Amino acid sequence: LAITAVIGVVAYQSLASQPASGTQQAINQTIPTDLTLLRVRLAMNTTEVNVNSGLTADSVKGQYTGSAANWVAVTYEESPDRSATLTLTETQPGGIPTLDQLGRGLLELELPPDVPLDVEYVGSEGDATFNLNDVALERLNIDLASGDLVVTLPNYQPVLVPAGESNGTLTASAGNLALFIPQSVAARLELNRGGSGIEPQFDPAQFNYLVGDVLESRTFDSAPFALEYTLNVPRGQIRVESLQS
Repeated sequence: LAITAVIGVVAYQSLASQPASGTQQAINQTIPTDLTLLRVRLAMNTTEVNVNSGLTADSVKGQYTGSAANWVAVTYEESPDRSATLTLTETQPGGIPTLDQLGRGLLELELPPDVPLDVEYVGSEGDATFNLNDVALERLNIDLASGDLVVTLPNYQPVLVPAGESNGTLTASAGNLALFIPQSVAARLELNRGGSGIEPQFDPAQFNYLVGDVLESRTFDSAPFALEYTLNVPRGQIRVESLQS
């Protein structure tokens, strides 16, 4: 009985980690191009996430692929100040899922290039990639419980976040974090490595490693603008790379 139980658990976990395709849901939310700010709120479960800079100015497009029992609830609300909030929440049935309800999901999303963006992602399990090199990114907050996180920041000066204020927090609680920053953009990165002892990887020609576990661009004091982020990676590797503009 014990052996049978172990085999059952292993098989269950194996199915849960395999890509699922029972649900294929298109996402296409039209937005006004004159928004002052678009807040994008993403909440996913066992799902890989790929968020990219899109080419369409008046919509957010994408697709969710997951198990037959899961889908993404989409809500969109506009405010009188011409800002708007787009929320995507992965839903799943309660209780212990049946075998046909198992599997890893995938969310692919394209964000408009010219609308100021405040992006927030909360994920339970699954790698997440945010390739935001061509968007007007004001803030980015990511809280990933399990999985590797890759983020590419744009060459963009925030207009809604005052200088000296944080542009966000990037958390990979049980995974690695790779952060790509345009070489022309100065940044100050507060590292929280949770006492892991895993040294961050970075180019000393581009960054100073300061007391207090801080990476700061060598051009921080002379650059036209600077970005400030907190990186929470208590169990994995932090890697920061500069991209040629």
